[in-house]
Amino acid sequence: MIAAEKKVRRMVEVARLYYEENMSQNQIAAKLGISRPLVSVILSEAKESGIVTITIRDAIITEEQVVEKLRRSFGISEVITVRDAQNDGMTNMLIARAAFNSCFSRANEGKRTGIGWGTIMDLMTDYAETLESVKEERGAIFPLVGGINSVTRGFHVNELVRVFSLKTGRQPSFLYVPALHETAVELEMLRRTEICSAIEEEWEYMEQALIAVTNFPSYPDLGVNPCTATR
Repeated sequence: MIAAEKKVRRMVEVARLYYEENMSQNQIAAKLGISRPLVSVILSEAKESGIVTITIRDAIITEEQVVEKLRRSFGISEVITVRDAQNDGMTNMLIARAAFNSCFSRANEGKRTGIGWGTIMDLMTDYAETLESVKEERGAIFPLVGGINSVTRGFHVNELVRVFSLKTGRQPSFLYVPALHETAVELEMLRRTEICSAIEEEWEYMEQALIAVTNFPSYPDLGVNPCTATR
């Protein structure tokens, strides 16, 4: 009878040859000078004793698992998922529609909402324009950033504010200043103007902010310097 310690060492050795070095049972038998059936028995004993454990991971991640991971990782209280479409463009359109309907749902009615910029914001505006305009209600919509010289409407925040205001009935405020500045001094002078002061007051009472995040590198570097960007 083989001593217990020696038996354990042999189980570990056989298991490593089989599972880590991908040797066949015949190869292991030849290497160790034992029979192939005995190799099979040792591998079974290694599983039964817990020396070898096998974990099967499902390659398909469920929607619930994605939601739970986002909540745990980022402390997000509410997560809305959108299934992939045929291409990135169609997927982003679905994201934009879901984002608009969520942000301007009945539960968020009347909130003071700040608007950022980006490709998804542009698509949200496209979707909003398919809806009927709403008569004036409670709440407000205002920019979170100034404008830039761009042909893409998604980066003209005042236009986004205008459309969202028409479609949600919230009172709009506009910011006619550039988003980027040459120096911090220039930015500070601009922030002292009456129009910037009015918008900053809106920011103080903001209840909701719409910030677009996409995989499109439309303007990857324009707002990276916090010293020269308007908010």
